[in-house]
Amino acid sequence: LKSTLRRTTMSTSAKRLFWISLIGTIAAVATHVYLTKHHYEFKNGQGSEGGSCNISSTINCDMTTASSYSEFFGIPVSILGGLINFAFLLFLIGWRFPVVKPETQRALGGTLKLMASGIFAVSVVMAVLSYGVLKTVCPACTTAYVLSLIVLISTWMMTEKGSLFSKLDVKLYPITAITILLF
Repeated sequence: LKSTLRRTTMSTSAKRLFWISLIGTIAAVATHVYLTKHHYEFKNGQGSEGGSCNISSTINCDMTTASSYSEFFGIPVSILGGLINFAFLLFLIGWRFPVVKPETQRALGGTLKLMASGIFAVSVVMAVLSYGVLKTVCPACTTAYVLSLIVLISTWMMTEKGSLFSKLDVKLYPITAITILLF
């Protein structure tokens, strides 16, 4: 009975963590959509005056958008962030509502951990560039960084302990990279 109760509690906990991760990822995608919209408005001379994103010379989205770090090979970083978060969202939904064998679902947990870790690592780099190099705070960017931390923690806590790499990862990473490039 104690073992059954423990499994049920863990299952309930994993479900809650899934919803935290799902909502955090959806919010991250929405944040990146906003950042992309802001990026193109700024680049087209429609920079926002004041507002919640441009409070001062230090707390300012326009300063971040104007920097050379806002694009990667001419593509706004926010588009890339939005796409990888959207891909993560699809994998997350596939992990929770599997249409595959249980072994594949377990392997997908490792993929989710790696993706969440990668997204968080990029957020740390972008935060260091924003706060350390540019000496500016972009509220929307900061939201994306915090969301990546929340998703990272909830993803690691909800998935099974075990290997990060599986045969599935070898197949999924190239497919994910090609999909993102096609977008």
